[in-house]
Amino acid sequence: MDLDELGLERFAVAGHCGASSHALACAAQLTGRILGVVAIAALVPFDAEGLDRFAGMGSAGVRTLRAAADGRTPEAGDDLDFTAADRAMVDGPWAWFSQVVEPGSASCGSAPARGTSRS
Repeated sequence: MDLDELGLERFAVAGHCGASSHALACAAQLTGRILGVVAIAALVPFDAEGLDRFAGMGSAGVRTLRAAADGRTPEAGDDLDFTAADRAMVDGPWAWFSQVVEPGSASCGSAPARGTSRS
């Protein structure tokens, strides 16, 4: 189903981490339809000079991205860097975020928002 079938003439897009570039691309391609774009924790390009691509990133994110850059599949659990406090937030006050993100991420193969691995 596409946006026209859904009756969405104008809409906003959002992307988290690696999906930020997809959200920005949608905004660039659909300028007449996009109300706004949100890029959360966006990644810098691999070839960006003078930038530390991994600065401030959690160790699991570093492992996952280094594996991808090397052409390897990340090992199970590489994307799980949630602390108990993180889990409490996504299961409590931020539970709404998972309800919004998970249906969309399932269709594009992204990791689940709650920090749990997909089987």
